[in-house]
Amino acid sequence: AVGINYFSAHVFRSNAFADISRPIEPSPELIERFTNGDKRAACGELLEEIRVALNSVTMHAPNYDTLKAVRTARRMYQNGVELDTKDYLRLNNRFMQANEIWQEKNDPVYHHLLNDIHLYLKYCWVQGLTDKQVRDLPPLGTFKTLAIAWLEIFKTFFIVLFVLPLALPGLILNLPIPLRVNCVVRREMAKALAGSSVKVAARDVAASQKVIVGATLVATLMILYTVLGLVLMFVFWPFKEVEGKPPAHEFFAENAWWIAPLVFLIVFPLYTFFFVVRVGGSVSRRVRHLPALFICVASVCKSAHKNPAEALRQDRKRLVLRVQEFVENNLDAIPGWADDRIISQDMIAKRRSDDTLKLMESGDLMPHLTDSESSISLPMTSSAATRKEA
Repeated sequence: AVGINYFSAHVFRSNAFADISRPIEPSPELIERFTNGDKRAACGELLEEIRVALNSVTMHAPNYDTLKAVRTARRMYQNGVELDTKDYLRLNNRFMQANEIWQEKNDPVYHHLLNDIHLYLKYCWVQGLTDKQVRDLPPLGTFKTLAIAWLEIFKTFFIVLFVLPLALPGLILNLPIPLRVNCVVRREMAKALAGSSVKVAARDVAASQKVIVGATLVATLMILYTVLGLVLMFVFWPFKEVEGKPPAHEFFAENAWWIAPLVFLIVFPLYTFFFVVRVGGSVSRRVRHLPALFICVASVCKSAHKNPAEALRQDRKRLVLRVQEFVENNLDAIPGWADDRIISQDMIAKRRSDDTLKLMESGDLMPHLTDSESSISLPMTSSAATRKEA
């Protein structure tokens, strides 16, 4: 069985992972039953084997909220341990399988833990942060954090002021592509949602339309700009006839009106895909990280117990310990997990900082931001937040 897992399928240049399981071979007993006339039962058993194999290489969740919470729990359990792609996918799939098992058992401890992760993600959303950004936040309110934050902010502005202008011609010439793509994607997504009762956000339609419209427009624009440059060079190039110069200079001077557009047709796509896209992606990532950097700067002016971001950071540490403790105590319920561990207990222990160890010794592992006295208010309900993200 082959499973294809992707987390931002509608985003250009996002990652996709292919996970391949062992080949599914019908057993001799199954083949004998099929040849003896019991075809329906044999086919049903084979289809069940295929279903189980597909579930082992793909991620399943009853809804988007649960998928997000389980993936966050996996990230908390991993806690920064470096994994290759294969182990990363295996750990994701194990958490999805574990979620189904623990949900079927109706474990109150698991339901309470999952609910706390849901609330934690809501508070992250209120602060304009993601779980990854909270994970990467340094201790707030310290001089070291302030210095690092200002350094990253200056790097971002340096790239915007000095590197981005080098990509500006490509961004301007390719501007019709995202404008047209966004227009078509919104229209097709609305049409798909109106005609379907099972689509949640129609992101599969968005991905398909981006590929179709983008591929068409890229080729069209390259040819259009080349023809336009050819016409302008032919009309305005003043050196079509040159005398008294070496042959090489004379050849290039007289034929530059068609050589330059041809070079543009070859070089501009390379410039776009290997420079403009990379610079645009780098600037976009840095701009998305600016809210977290500004929080680091502003944290100097706030005490730790009044800083929502620092409270989120501490709550995440508590949730990491609770997730790791719950998983370690319930490994036997997941087939094959205890015998074939991806992350050992030693690897988990090595990733724990001194502050985390003190927190574990204190026994204060319940999230503080879920208290009714919390100063942070949620502006929307769970379902509304889910629709907003979807």
